[in-house]
Amino acid sequence: MSAALRCTSRACSLHARGLRAPFLAGLALALGCTAPVIYPRTAEVAKPGALRLAGGVNHGYAPGSVRERVAPVEPGAPAPVPHTYRGNAASAIRGGYTPLSLLFSYVAAEMSAGLGVFRPCEIGALASLLRVGLELRCALLDEQAGSPFALALAAGAQHRTLFINAEGFAFRGGLELSTRGLDVSPLLNAYLRYGPTMRLLTSSDMPLTASEWFPRDGAEVERDELVLSVPIGAALVRGQHVIFAVVPEFTLQARNTELRCIGCDNWSPVGFEQRWALYFTMVWTATIGGE
Repeated sequence: MSAALRCTSRACSLHARGLRAPFLAGLALALGCTAPVIYPRTAEVAKPGALRLAGGVNHGYAPGSVRERVAPVEPGAPAPVPHTYRGNAASAIRGGYTPLSLLFSYVAAEMSAGLGVFRPCEIGALASLLRVGLELRCALLDEQAGSPFALALAAGAQHRTLFINAEGFAFRGGLELSTRGLDVSPLLNAYLRYGPTMRLLTSSDMPLTASEWFPRDGAEVERDELVLSVPIGAALVRGQHVIFAVVPEFTLQARNTELRCIGCDNWSPVGFEQRWALYFTMVWTATIGGE
């Protein structure tokens, strides 16, 4: 069953009303986008003249650790054992229970749009609090053309916004696989992304001077990451898609690490480690118009 909404005038207005609530919610949550996760998608590409809209939210866990820097000791003196702090580094904003902590840390989001310009490709835009950019998606296999499944290739680039310090472009590319069912469409994506990423690691035992209104105290990390992302899930088909998926990510390489501490009380962090992450995502997507 296609996600396309074939509509004109009154019918299109009724569909727009149905889409208004989830997309306004996604737009509001996009203000809290602080995670670099790649959101799951079916392999359906917008046909020429069609507009594909999507908004996703996620919550993630990325176990990480830092060590406390120790001061040099006199020759012959016993070397102190540095303390290791462990916590969640899935977000660029500290978690907590203040309103801003809940908004900026526990829920993150991204908005995207794709316009079908020529068969079999669409040109799209990606927007979040941390990055904005463009991407190109092309269908390699199309179920409407008789293929047993849909397969799409996507590639894009994003640049940082004013809300983070990480310089440079982030690049992403991968394959999207899905098969259309009557009510449920299973999907599997595989992406590589490379570029500057900002993370913030906090731990319950970190000696920090906490900020109540702008929760960004902790070990802040900026580094260039090469990450394999494998979204796995299913789309519930009801005129528009609602996608539920888990997104495991594996850090294949990390370099140019810059580590500093915000709100640290007479100590500084060294030796940041973070190798994998797991995100739970939900995405609304719909297509309007087209052939």
